[in-house]
Amino acid sequence: MLSLYPLRSLRSLRPLSVGPSSRFWAARLGSNQLRAPRQAFSISATQFQKKVEDKKLPPVTSKPEFKKVAASENFSIPKPSEISSQVYTVPNMLTMTRIATTPFIGYFLATGQSTPAIGLFVYSCITDFADGFIARKYNLKSVLGSILDPLADKFLMTVCTVALSVQHIMPWYAATLILGRDVLLSFVSFYIRWRSLPPPKNLKRFLDLSIPTHTVHPNLLGKVNTALQMFYIGGLVLLPWFDEMTGMHETSALVFEYFGYLVTATTFCSGASYLVGRNGAKLLGR
Repeated sequence: MLSLYPLRSLRSLRPLSVGPSSRFWAARLGSNQLRAPRQAFSISATQFQKKVEDKKLPPVTSKPEFKKVAASENFSIPKPSEISSQVYTVPNMLTMTRIATTPFIGYFLATGQSTPAIGLFVYSCITDFADGFIARKYNLKSVLGSILDPLADKFLMTVCTVALSVQHIMPWYAATLILGRDVLLSFVSFYIRWRSLPPPKNLKRFLDLSIPTHTVHPNLLGKVNTALQMFYIGGLVLLPWFDEMTGMHETSALVFEYFGYLVTATTFCSGASYLVGRNGAKLLGR
């Protein structure tokens, strides 16, 4: 009985058959079993084309057609006029004038000419606010502006620190820590960039700002210290004018003395936090 052989193929039952006709049909049945898988997966070209049309797919041709796409449809190469328009914007021009006036501020402070120094310093503060406001309001932000603006601020603070320390208006220890912190962090940043720069390492790729290697995330202490330094240095620049207007020379001198202690402490702590902290410089791709 067939039920006694559920796992055996029909080919194995051929010896039980009797007569030539039974053997013929058994052999025929075995060949059909071998042919069935091939027939199940075979399809004619007409049937395939019909299925393609039913699914609304593009017909298959012997020679694929390639559409010629103009370069202007995918990307556009910026013209020199477009590049210059991104550089010579109003915010960038204001930032450049702030950088240009900084050496004159340092000269006037170092030579004791407080009136022109205060005038140019106030101009720098106004343009620092104006260039950021114009860039945000009229969508004139640019890569050059994002680099020039903090560079101009740091250049102004450094020049004023040196000039005020020359005139003994700022204590030497405060000036040393402020300048030393900036120089140390700059060298650390250069070292991290060189170490994380993908090969080949050379000066051209090191100076290429389009190859980012790490990002610096200022922490809360660093932001507070930057604000205190700006108020401290700005106050010392405006101190002669304030004393002349109010006559409170001794009081203002005492206030700025303790203010200098506070700025010195925050400068030291913020510099140490960037060197030993985990959130100072973050390598990209690590």
